[in-house]
Amino acid sequence: MKHLRFVALGLCVVIVLALVVFVWLPEQVVFGIKLESATREGVVGDVFAFTVVVLNPEGRSGEVVLLHELIKNKVVVAQKRVVTSVVRTQDVAQEFSIPDVEEGEYVLRTTASMESVTKSAELFFSIKKEKKETLRVQKKPGLEEVEVSLPVVKRQEVQVQKQPVRIIERSPLVVRKEGACGDIPLSRRDSCLFRQALEEKELQSCEFILDAVLHDACALSLGVSDCGLLRDVRNREVCEISSSLRSHEIS
Repeated sequence: MKHLRFVALGLCVVIVLALVVFVWLPEQVVFGIKLESATREGVVGDVFAFTVVVLNPEGRSGEVVLLHELIKNKVVVAQKRVVTSVVRTQDVAQEFSIPDVEEGEYVLRTTASMESVTKSAELFFSIKKEKKETLRVQKKPGLEEVEVSLPVVKRQEVQVQKQPVRIIERSPLVVRKEGACGDIPLSRRDSCLFRQALEEKELQSCEFILDAVLHDACALSLGVSDCGLLRDVRNREVCEISSSLRSHEIS
């Protein structure tokens, strides 16, 4: 009889713990990304067009933060941050302006953040100073064809269905040396950027933090004045209430 009581008590404890986990733990977002492009070659000063395929099998609606980084030899030479909204699995057309860099092979890495989940994908392509096209010239019938290489600067002609996006910030050229936050694993980069922003007292550095909670903590620590920069809805509401109270006290 005592054994039955212990078994019943143990089952009750398990059921209570299961209910607590179900109610209090946030539901994990299921999503992913992949990059697609009609070309794997870019020209300095041109715009490289590509598509971010946001895989959203659950059809969850929300904002996705996209951080595009142009990388060569593990060094980030340029980056661009974009925020877009998704409601399903969909293609998001993107453009990246190629800065004045040396020719060679580069990696375009996109890191997507939705709520507390972060995913990344990479695209390999080459950058040239100018594009060359080979033309065949035949002066008269019967003569041998001659190949002539002429330097021709040509913009990419890629037809992509564009989706309206809201550009938050574009950095024309950011170079990070070895050992900086851009060279450490993605799982620890937000913490590095948080410390760096507090040490340098640069609010702008907070914008590159992908985790919403850490981003808002960084911005609030540096005394953000624009509540709209906060990503968490509750933080924005508290910030707006505080600003309203301060305005009434001043008046």
